[in-house]
Amino acid sequence: MPAILLELGYMSNRFEEQSIRAKTFQQTAAKAIAEGITSYFQVYEVYGANDRKLATFQHEIDALTYAKQTRSAIHVFDKDRQKVIYKVLDKITL
Repeated sequence: MPAILLELGYMSNRFEEQSIRAKTFQQTAAKAIAEGITSYFQVYEVYGANDRKLATFQHEIDALTYAKQTRSAIHVFDKDRQKVIYKVLDKITL
């Protein structure tokens, strides 16, 4: 499970304390934090055998192209929507 620790300044530093108390700083920091969290999840992960991550892409088409060209790719996971968007089905021989 990913975790983050944010330190936006120190109250022991007068300049940083003034910044931390300013509404504009708070709004800018909050927006940047939200954008960072959003961008962390807006990726497509390509997995191989044993759920080993092979690659991560910003764009769905790039992940799908890579998965289809890579014989070891098993599935592509949309991290933002939390679902598999491409999966190689095993062929069963009898």
